[in-house]
Amino acid sequence: MKSVGNLTDFVREHMLEELPMQARIGALINHFDDLNRAHEAVLKAKDQIARLRPLSEDCQRHATVAAEAEHFTACREALSPWFAQLKGELLGKRLSNLEQDGARLGERREQGQARRDELNRAIAQDGGDRLAAIKTEIHARSAEQQRRQSRAEQYATPWPFPPSRGRW
Repeated sequence: MKSVGNLTDFVREHMLEELPMQARIGALINHFDDLNRAHEAVLKAKDQIARLRPLSEDCQRHATVAAEAEHFTACREALSPWFAQLKGELLGKRLSNLEQDGARLGERREQGQARRDELNRAIAQDGGDRLAAIKTEIHARSAEQQRRQSRAEQYATPWPFPPSRGRW
């Protein structure tokens, strides 16, 4: 034992097997590097998720707005037939009112024609026929007067050839 100066070195050299520490340390360092890269990847993914969250919310909001727009477009397209139906009903009512007005006006026209006929008969009974005959006679005499007037003017115009003496 005297020759053994350092007991720790002696035990290490002669009694213990040499362990491959360099390989284990290299494996630990590689494992640590892998863990460190995995941790950085997790942090990067969390950062990306945090950055994408507003985009995801915007996409959801866009989907909601697009669905509302589609709903409103369908409602707008449904308005045309709905208004057409209302217009048809209103035109039907208007047509019915016009038919009623036409019937009332027809009755009033018949009443007016009956009243006219009645007045014509009353005028005829009160000498209206004589007035009509006088009007006709005035018209005929006026035409006769115009005819006679034109003949008188023909006779009054001078003859274009001088009359020969002695013979006429």
